[in-house]
Amino acid sequence: MSTETKPRILPTRKQLKAIRAIKAGIRYILTGGAISTAKSYGLAQIFISMAMQFPRTRYGIFRKNLTVLKRTTYQTFRKVAYEYGLVEGQHYKINRSEMYWEFNNGTQIFFLELDETKDPDFNKVKGLELTAAGIDEINEIVKEGWLIVGSRVGRENRNGEPQFVLGTCNPADNWVKDTFYTPWIKGTLPADFAFIPSLPKDNPHNSQDYLDALDRMPPQFKKR
Repeated sequence: MSTETKPRILPTRKQLKAIRAIKAGIRYILTGGAISTAKSYGLAQIFISMAMQFPRTRYGIFRKNLTVLKRTTYQTFRKVAYEYGLVEGQHYKINRSEMYWEFNNGTQIFFLELDETKDPDFNKVKGLELTAAGIDEINEIVKEGWLIVGSRVGRENRNGEPQFVLGTCNPADNWVKDTFYTPWIKGTLPADFAFIPSLPKDNPHNSQDYLDALDRMPPQFKKR
């Protein structure tokens, strides 16, 4: 791939924090906060970069509902791949029936559902052997799903590749807040956990008009 056809993607400041956490060996990482903060974009950027960097590795990208995943997270991955200059059929192949990408170096990215109402025991996940995993909108899933995914990473790491679970979330008063945000506020977050708060102003692609529109939203919306 020539440098002329490969656009340079610059991570945001908060995305760089996630990358540094991965390099530091932190196992559970959450980027959480407001809408339009490039959380899903950063997730896609990190996993596509790793797919290109580490041959014969395997990554799982999860969201609670597969239909929503196809319409949102998956489209973000397509956008990032395009911006990296990757071409389907030339740099990677897509298996649409099984929902995975396979790169020329043998690395695979699987796009998977994590819905306890359809798979109460998460049997579809238990047999996976993953290098690392990403969960988009982790606040939508039950904690058991997150724990199962965490148990599957680090099982396809022949050369010491980073093993971690990277989640994104919007504010929610559930187990995610209790597991990440509250301990972070109190200064009691375990050493193998990281929470990276994000605000709309952290996304350099948001226009001032858009930020002004968010600022006009009801107070309770802005507080969340």
